[in-house]
Amino acid sequence: MDAESGKSWLSYIFDLSEHNPDKVCMLSGALLGWIIVLVLERFVLPTVQDPAAKRRQQAFTFFACWLLGAISSATMWWAWDDADPLKARVVASVVSTGILSFLYPIGAGYLTTKYPALGSAWAKVEGENKEGK
Repeated sequence: MDAESGKSWLSYIFDLSEHNPDKVCMLSGALLGWIIVLVLERFVLPTVQDPAAKRRQQAFTFFACWLLGAISSATMWWAWDDADPLKARVVASVVSTGILSFLYPIGAGYLTTKYPALGSAWAKVEGENKEGK
């Protein structure tokens, strides 16, 4: 990447955030939720091998990703562009991060296979079939 294309990408990002702060806040809020849940999985939650405990941890991380992403998205949106009504911010944040939370298992599984120290419950284990047994 040369300096000129780097400047064009940077100006595109700043233009997008200036003209569409709501979309940028929803995406970055969902990403922040992902990062917080990955940190929780790495440092707080234990690595489990029992299939029932693993399913409970997967459910917890999915809903935590959704909830933390929605809270951070709505909060960033409020701080950045407080002209929109609170109900609209909350509903749009919950819906958008709910949709984006379905990508968390794919991302966490990929990152855990690439960096095994993460220890996500979404990582595929060798010899594991679709039922988790």
